[in-house]
Amino acid sequence: MDRNGVLSNGTGLPAVCFCGGFTPPSATAPVGVPVGLEILGREWSEPRLLALAHAWECRTRIRRAPASVPTLAHRPG
Repeated sequence: MDRNGVLSNGTGLPAVCFCGGFTPPSATAPVGVPVGLEILGREWSEPRLLALAHAWECRTRIRRAPASVPTLAHRPG
């Protein structure tokens, strides 16, 4: 209902959940709240589901780190 994974759990079919975007900022969530997407597939469709989720994330570039995560320094080689 208010979470991902309900369809896959009830059907036994494969699914992938990923970040679909964020709600607008509000008084209780100043940076918005992540909204998840779930794609349910046919049996043995895991490679296709992962490809679709990956394509979405590459195309939208919507994913972002939480504000509480510090920036990591890049170490060469």
